[in-house]
This record gives sequence, C-alpha cells and structure tokens, in this order.
Amino acid sequence: MSLLTLAFETSAKAASVALTENGRLLGESYQNTGLTHSQTLMVMAEDVLKQCGKTVSDVTAVAVAEGPGSFTGVRIGVAAAKGFAWGGEVPCYGISTPEAMAESLGIWQGYVCPCMDARRNQVYNALFYVNHGVLERVTQDRAIALSDLSQELKNLDYGFICTNVQETDLAGHSQDSTWYSKLLQISDEKIGQMLPLLGDEDILLVMADHGNDPNIGHNKHTRENVPLLVYRKGVKGVDLGLRKTLSDVGATVCDFFGVPAPQNGESFLALLK
Repeated sequence: MSLLTLAFETSAKAASVALTENGRLLGESYQNTGLTHSQTLMVMAEDVLKQCGKTVSDVTAVAVAEGPGSFTGVRIGVAAAKGFAWGGEVPCYGISTPEAMAESLGIWQGYVCPCMDARRNQVYNALFYVNHGVLERVTQDRAIALSDLSQELKNLDYGFICTNVQETDLAGHSQDSTWYSKLLQISDEKIGQMLPLLGDEDILLVMADHGNDPNIGHNKHTRENVPLLVYRKGVKGVDLGLRKTLSDVGATVCDFFGVPAPQNGESFLALLK
C-alpha cells in the first residue's frame, strides 16, 4: 500500500508544505511573504496536491513540525494538521523541528547543532550526534542562551559541528536588508569569539549553499556562486579557487576524518596544510 504523507512546517517565519510517497518527495511549496500561516498554509496544501495529481482522499498520513519555534506558528500548523487528519481519519505525527533540520543534512560522523533564532540572545536548539548514519539525540529540544550553548560546545573534543543560520535565508527571501545586515553583524561577532577556541588541528568553514540578495526586488534565489571562507591556525592566505561544486566541501570533510569520499567533489584539504 502506498504511504502518501502531507507535511506542514510553520515553526518559523516562513511556511512550507511537502508531499511524499513512500519516503520520496513528490512536491513542495515554500512561502515567506509576511502573510500569516493561517492565510497561506491550506492554500499551499491544496496547490501541492493538485500539482502532484493527488486528492485529499489519497492522503494516508499527516506530519507536522511541533517546534520549538514560533508559538503562534506551531499552533497554526498543529491545528491544521490535526484537523486534516481528523477529517480524513488518517494518523497524524508530530516531528521535532531541530531533529528534522538535523536529518536533512545527510550522513556523516559527528555532532549536529541546529539552531533557530529565539530572540533575546537565545536560540531554539538541540544537539545530536550522527553515528554511522544513525542520529542520536544528545540533548532535548530547548531554548538556550547563546553564551550557554557556546560553553557547552567547548566541552566537545572531537567531531563535526554543522550549524545552519537559517535566518539569513529568511531575511533574503523577505527582502529585508536591515534584518540581513543585523544577522551578518551578529554572525561576524560570534565567529570572532569562536576563533580563539579552535585547536591547532581544527578547521572552521563559513559558507552558504546559495544566495538570496535582500535588495534584488523578488524573493527567489539570486546566485549559485557564494563565498567560501576557511580558517585554520598557522595557515596563511590561500586561494581555494572557484570550486566546481558544493560537494568539494563534503569531500574535504571526509578527507579530514579519513572516511570514504562522496560520489562527487574534490577535497581541498591539502591546501590547508
């Protein structure tokens, strides 16, 4: 029997809907226009079903991000998911937002630290460890001060920490240059605080997977070539060149940890020695 799952995500400023069949993504819709989730969510769900050639009666399960995140956003998403599931007499599943973020980053050996802005110098966060592709939870979902999270991460002596600053993506899509500028200033300050904590063998990579220019006049992606900044103690300025693919970063990480390389990508680890 085919498992057709309709999934809602409303725990942040943007809202999204996805449709999967037996774990395979069929279609998705993302919106960050400033409208409330109550105005956009069910319209997006209707559009996704229609575009995928499916109907409400075809859906066999509903999933929803249960936070932590925006209280109003989570409430709208959960209410929509429960109402949809109740009307269709199908099961409804709540998914941890940080856990979903961690799962989406793929497979490696090391720590994953998804964060979302909780304001007042706090983040919504959970810490996970990926062990041979299996996600192991280290902490519960929580709101934590950035200073406390920084102290906690200092105690990790080995691993790969991947932190996704989602708000820069949202600010770009929102065409909000003031918000974008503020986020860059905060990131710059926090990166400066991290550098003294790095050991001789540690490597820090700062990058993006695409560009969202906040003054372009539309909310779509605007560039595929993005900055790639790498820091390692004792290494002088090195030109990494124009990399052919984002997979070069993954290949470099694999090279660093001595694990098999991914299918695509070329390591630039040798340039950092």
